[in-house]
Amino acid sequence: PVTHPAHPDHRPAGPDTTSSDSPAKSASPKPEPPSPREREERAARERESYEREIHRLRSELAQIQTEHSANARTLERSAQAAEMERADRHAKHCLAAWNTEETSLLQQQVDSLRVIHEKSKDEAAEARRKDEVAHAQRLKEVKIADTQMLEEDKRTLQQELEEARRDNHALRQESANARAELHMHKDQWFDRARPEDQKRIDELEDEVKKLTRVKEGLENARADMQKHNTKLVAESEDSKRESKQLRDQQEAHGEEVAALKEKVKQLEEREGGKSTDSGLGSEFYFGERVYTCMIDKPGVGYRNSPDFGDKNTDGSGPVSGQSVLADAICQGPKAVFIRDSRNQLWLPVTNPAGNVCCMSHVGRVDLLTEEVKAGLNMNQGRDKLSDPAFN
Repeated sequence: PVTHPAHPDHRPAGPDTTSSDSPAKSASPKPEPPSPREREERAARERESYEREIHRLRSELAQIQTEHSANARTLERSAQAAEMERADRHAKHCLAAWNTEETSLLQQQVDSLRVIHEKSKDEAAEARRKDEVAHAQRLKEVKIADTQMLEEDKRTLQQELEEARRDNHALRQESANARAELHMHKDQWFDRARPEDQKRIDELEDEVKKLTRVKEGLENARADMQKHNTKLVAESEDSKRESKQLRDQQEAHGEEVAALKEKVKQLEEREGGKSTDSGLGSEFYFGERVYTCMIDKPGVGYRNSPDFGDKNTDGSGPVSGQSVLADAICQGPKAVFIRDSRNQLWLPVTNPAGNVCCMSHVGRVDLLTEEVKAGLNMNQGRDKLSDPAFN
């Protein structure tokens, strides 16, 4: 219980004895008893005094409760702060011990990655330069061969067209002569024609019909030649477009390879620090992600581990257009690998030189739209080497 000093204005209830009961006036006559009105007024004053005292005590009680709550909250915050400080010291101690060991391991891995990166950088640049030169030479040779073939076909078609025109002119002349001769014979011998003459007339008419059919055949041949020439021109245009698409695809692959190299560089820089904690949010966690194969038949083969030499020979790897669901990613000795959640086997993201993209990243599963998910062609693990559907 809390005791409080009496209020200075507080007076105990009851009759006032400060002056009326003094010994000097003890011999005075006894006062008259108060009237009922005075008693009511005195009782009203006492009730008012009691109410004021009760209100004051309630105010003091509320103030004491407020102070008590504030003190309790202060003590609770102090206890929480002390507990957090102890937990922080313990976490720092554990983190320091863990970081010492992890830093040593990461430093060894980073040193190995740097050696591999420096060694493969020159090889990749040289291989890329050779590939570009060879590709440009192939495109040049294909273009020259197409041009020569088109020129030769054009000359052949022109020669055939000229011959067809000459034959057509000769046939027209012969047909005109035959018609003139026929009409002349008809006019001269119709009335006096003998069976031999009628037979000759029939032969001439048959010959005219044959010549007409030959003419029609030549016209059809000419139309076919024109169609063939148009087809050759269209094929030449298609070849040019395919060459441009190959160049664009090569540039796109080069950009994707550059992006992958930048990711590897960022990974190396991150692993070169003193902590493996990136400080990023959950949206950057790997989780489960979809990758699509970019290599035509026979596609990309599985590996038992993130190493090109540790190949799985069951022939069930994905081909171009097929996708897999990856649940892990790992930097192997020569390339980055992803793990297929279906069979826990590994697939390379690029080739060892890093200039060809094998598996293209589509996105994290929980961030893909239903339309994208519906359009995925997931790899079911069928043997592409022996299945007739893939041959």
